[in-house]
Amino acid sequence: MGMPYANEVAQLRATMDWSMSTNVDSLVAALKTAWSLPLVAVGSGGSLSAAHALVGYHRRFTGQLAAVLTPLEASTLQLDTAYSYWLLSASGNNVDIVSALRTLVLREPRQLVAMIGRDSSKASDIAATHSYVDLLLHEPPIRKDGFLATNSLLGFSSLLARGYLTAIKDDPAVQSLKLRLLELTSTTSATQSEWHDAVEPLWERPTTVIL
Repeated sequence: MGMPYANEVAQLRATMDWSMSTNVDSLVAALKTAWSLPLVAVGSGGSLSAAHALVGYHRRFTGQLAAVLTPLEASTLQLDTAYSYWLLSASGNNVDIVSALRTLVLREPRQLVAMIGRDSSKASDIAATHSYVDLLLHEPPIRKDGFLATNSLLGFSSLLARGYLTAIKDDPAVQSLKLRLLELTSTTSATQSEWHDAVEPLWERPTTVIL
């Protein structure tokens, strides 16, 4: 039985507080290395959405090309080793992401970053044994996310946004990000009220199909 989605939503505030307070020095250092490079973000499941966020940030802040790949694509395509490669995984134990990391380690690209949400994992163990891999361990307060990986997605996306803004020393924007997340995760926010009103008609239907 998975975690009820209401429980995931109730924990977003704790995840937001964590992402805005945890140390990002290593993340910022890795981003500064990637700044002048094209970037490839690799993720699957919930982390695939975080990979898309990373690519969007990289294009916006650095002006460099960036693309998202699945672990299978990263493992099988012949890719330029002059790029920066980022692998994102909340658990670090997914078979596909572990396989992609093993493959990329052997290719020794210009930069290889493993952003993992769990210390004791297969991916973090592999990354830790190779000195040229930037291992970024960011363990969120929510140890077990649900099927939709809601907290993992918010945590990683917020951390990455904060990392880029910190790298360019835009402190006002970091504070604005904190305030915006605070609003979105508050049950009394106007935005949440608007969302609630917008979906209210759905609850009158016996069946709702979403593609």
